[in-house]
Amino acid sequence: MQSAAIPSQSEIVFGRFRFIPHRRLLLRGNQRIPLGSRAREILHALLGRAGEIVSKAELIEQVWPHTLVEEGALRVHVASLRKALGDDRNTVTQFIETVNGRGYRFVSPAELRLPADLALPFRSYPERHHGVANVARECITREEAGRTAGEEA
Repeated sequence: MQSAAIPSQSEIVFGRFRFIPHRRLLLRGNQRIPLGSRAREILHALLGRAGEIVSKAELIEQVWPHTLVEEGALRVHVASLRKALGDDRNTVTQFIETVNGRGYRFVSPAELRLPADLALPFRSYPERHHGVANVARECITREEAGRTAGEEA
């Protein structure tokens, strides 16, 4: 599942959790799980490429764009994310795997769920104009537009 392919208004379900990407919201059932903004961005990046190794450099660039950050900061935020998900050193990895020297991988099965109305074909949506009085029916060139504006002046 690629990050760019995640439609807005969707949610990703894994284990007992739901992640709502456009809101960067993590839920266990209906309970919000508190996460810092960096941990939420790391989760979003890993879920967007579930099953693939995401390098440390890629995560740092995505989570801290245009900022010089050491790998230690990444480890701290991955640790807080693991704690929120219930992954720790004393349990078998359920969600985030460390790939030594390379990065991290989201290893749990994850399902992308779309709202029911996103699954409908586009043509099934009723036509709405929302107060737009005139809708352009044909295209005109800049020159034609300039002549029209000049004629009105």
